[in-house]
Amino acid sequence: MIDRQDTDGIAVLHLRHGKANAFDIELLEHLDSVLVELSEDESVRAAVVTGNGRMFSAGVDLLRVQEGGSDYLERFLPALSRALDTLFLLPLPVVAAVDGHAIAGGLIVAMSADRVLMARGEGKVGLTELRVGVPFPGVPLEVVRHRLGNLATEALVFEAGLVGAAEAEQRKLVDRLVSPEDLLPAAIADARALAELPRPAFALTKQQLRAGAMAGAADQDDEAVLALWSSPEAQAAISKFLAHTVRKRSTRDS
Repeated sequence: MIDRQDTDGIAVLHLRHGKANAFDIELLEHLDSVLVELSEDESVRAAVVTGNGRMFSAGVDLLRVQEGGSDYLERFLPALSRALDTLFLLPLPVVAAVDGHAIAGGLIVAMSADRVLMARGEGKVGLTELRVGVPFPGVPLEVVRHRLGNLATEALVFEAGLVGAAEAEQRKLVDRLVSPEDLLPAAIADARALAELPRPAFALTKQQLRAGAMAGAADQDDEAVLALWSSPEAQAAISKFLAHTVRKRSTRDS
């Protein structure tokens, strides 16, 4: 699910979980486990997170949510928050190399990094949760708020759509655009530059800068979020969204 390749102290994590790198419990638990290993490995100086060369991540695996129902969600939503919390507060530099679409939870994973690079091209990013019909747990929402601020976060969340790479850079959803062939080398170079900072000082400063966001997440009502995700209304909205998505793919492929 995650292919780790270490080069001169930089751990490159390739998400490889189906065509869409959609997040399910297994991928989230594996991601969290790998990140914990990195934080405890003194030989690792920084990390790069990227996709499979076509897709960074399409976000939550909604088919699994629909099939698993409330029992699945009771495990899935905490696993999502836990993995994002670990990534967001990882005590070493993290660079996201967005090599394709980064949608909903996929974009939030990228935003959890210290720096976000994106390939020029056809890739789109955005937060589509409200269009699907589900609210944000506290941790994902605070990750976005930390990066963008209140007003820009509200605009992105409420429009619930997708934007191309150029607009993503303009709106600070990503830090800069890079040609596809240069994306991974550029991300590794950025990670290596950040790794030149003394690790203990970097780790403490990152904690100081970001701990407040996670404290804000803890104050939010994730039980209410779980109740809404599990509700018949949300499940119906997910079914409608999935049916629409399948129709669009069928039309495009015919």
